[in-house]
Amino acid sequence: MYKPKIVFSGFEHIYKNNIEKLIEASNLYGIDNYELWFPHNVKFEALPQIESKLKNEGKKVVCVTTWSHLYSENVKDEQELVSRSLHVAKRLGAERINTYFGFNNFQNSLRAIETYAKNIAPILKIAEKLDIIVCLENEFDGHGEDPYFSDITRSADLILNLMNKIDSPYFKLTFDPANAYIAGEEPYPYFYFLLKEYIDYIHLKDVRKYLHKIDQNQTFYSDHEHNYIFTPLGEGAINYFSIFKSLIKDNYQGYFTLEPHINNEGLLMNAYDVSKKFINDCFCFLSKK
Repeated sequence: MYKPKIVFSGFEHIYKNNIEKLIEASNLYGIDNYELWFPHNVKFEALPQIESKLKNEGKKVVCVTTWSHLYSENVKDEQELVSRSLHVAKRLGAERINTYFGFNNFQNSLRAIETYAKNIAPILKIAEKLDIIVCLENEFDGHGEDPYFSDITRSADLILNLMNKIDSPYFKLTFDPANAYIAGEEPYPYFYFLLKEYIDYIHLKDVRKYLHKIDQNQTFYSDHEHNYIFTPLGEGAINYFSIFKSLIKDNYQGYFTLEPHINNEGLLMNAYDVSKKFINDCFCFLSKK
């Protein structure tokens, strides 16, 4: 039976600067793998203490994420942030870091790809030396910073162009199906089959369009003029069953990171409950076929 390797993300608001809370929550669900955010969860100066605490608790860091954007006017600062995250990952034993593309005040995908490829080149030299993969996550404009749609990771086709341009075993994709859906892409089958050979890491959350008459009291996310609600897996618009089926067929050996994006602790725990059951039910059924 295929056993998915589930990860808890330190992104959720209740875990900010609170590794103990993350450990407490993950222990309830028997999860020992973490994605930590630098510096959201991990401060550089606190690395020895965090490393010791995680070791004592039997926890493994599989990814270090940083809110970095190498397609940026402040590229030196962004390169420094990514470089530091690589060293944090090495110290904590993570095999990858997760990063973001960035944006600009105009839309030119060819120039964006050329600029990003140039800016990431020195980073990939560090990654190769440390033997750590740099993952790029597909995104939507969740912070209202990209009115010109300049982030090319909104598009599966443009991501493929970027992958072909960089062509490095140390540069891979973090596949977030919900982000793809919000950005207007078809997460499955189009996005998955176009880019599956580059997928090293997967983020799991579900999503649906905001409906005022039932969602008026809930927190929603926006992408330009459209609003969305994140849901537990199996309660949104993403065809996760088919995604999981293809991942088994394609012998995916990577991690699945739960990131519900829910601030309320009670609702967050419910999302973990529902999502973990959905994952287990899907893989149990698929393993019997």
